[in-house]
Amino acid sequence: RLYRSGDLARYTHDGELEYLGRSDHQVKIRGFRIELGDIESALRACTGVADAVVLADSSPAGTRLVAYVQGAEDGCDSASLRTELAVRLPDYMVPSLYIPVTAWPLTANGKLDRRALPAPDMNAVTDADFSAPEGEVESALAAIWQELLGVGPISRHSDFFALGGHSLLAMRLASTIRDTFYMDFSLNKIFEQSVLHLQAGMIAMLIEENALSARLSANVQDTSEGFWL
Repeated sequence: RLYRSGDLARYTHDGELEYLGRSDHQVKIRGFRIELGDIESALRACTGVADAVVLADSSPAGTRLVAYVQGAEDGCDSASLRTELAVRLPDYMVPSLYIPVTAWPLTANGKLDRRALPAPDMNAVTDADFSAPEGEVESALAAIWQELLGVGPISRHSDFFALGGHSLLAMRLASTIRDTFYMDFSLNKIFEQSVLHLQAGMIAMLIEENALSARLSANVQDTSEGFWL
């Protein structure tokens, strides 16, 4: 019995089956099968968006969603789009990168040529408004980001999610921060402060609080030991 799965494949000369992709626009992201058209519809409903196309792109950090957006007259920005989509869609369906497009590339038949859309350049994202990390905490955190996201260099003004971060990578980031800085650092803090220098500031504050707590505990212990007869 045969089923139409939507997968495209071919037999090679040595008899092996080679997977070519999908005949539709369904992709698998973090274990979830999703229709790119559903994300495109949600994007078109966002403020300032005239039209949108979404593709799945492979990166060192895993498969990520890239949104190509044609803005309306009043324009749109990636931060606002990400915020609006977070209300309309689950986390795994929110694109990591947003690329503005003025005109869509077309095939000879006048249809959208998805293959001709510009490839995402994460280095261009990191180079925009680049400012080197300052201090030991920012530098150490930037190195962690670079290893997890597979991009660099990391600006102190970079946003973790704008560089391709998602909830699973955020979990790994929180775990690495705990192991690196020897502190209790919850996943929620990643979402509260996703900009590098602000996140580093939060870590530095926790380091100082932990150091103060340790000094107070040591003082209490010294005082109590002084009363032994």
